[in-house]
Amino acid sequence: MPTEPRTEAGATDRAWPVLPQVYAANCRTAEWALPDRPTTVFCLSRTLPGPDVYDRARAPLSGVLHRLFTYWESADPVTLLDRLVQEISDCATREQTVVHCTLGLDRTGVVALALLLRDASGLDDALRRYQARGVRLPREDAMDVLTRYAHGEPWTARKEAGHAH
Repeated sequence: MPTEPRTEAGATDRAWPVLPQVYAANCRTAEWALPDRPTTVFCLSRTLPGPDVYDRARAPLSGVLHRLFTYWESADPVTLLDRLVQEISDCATREQTVVHCTLGLDRTGVVALALLLRDASGLDDALRRYQARGVRLPREDAMDVLTRYAHGEPWTARKEAGHAH
């Protein structure tokens, strides 16, 4: 299975491969094009979407895990990201895994980048591989969390900038 995301027309409206066994998506997609294998879904949104979203996966779902990832409200978003990435990585050793939020950009984007860091030769390589997808990078506040995560820096002060989600 390729580890590079697809870049053909319409690829941003599909679940795209982050790493083997790990896909990123959003919940506005008409269909999640996934291999027909057991799949665990990690929903990072504030609320779970309706069940019709998961019918789009066209893969047998082992479960849907709601992992609220509102990094902008967290006292320690770096640790929150680290725990989430570890849980997703552990799950992906057993079965196909999909990570999604509403738009698949900021929350899903920063998690996808953190997962790519585990397989990349550094932050620049992870960013290059992510940008091959053809969509924008996560918002600046999400990228700040990712940068601190990548460099092993603790979160010492919360930014006061709000988040639109």
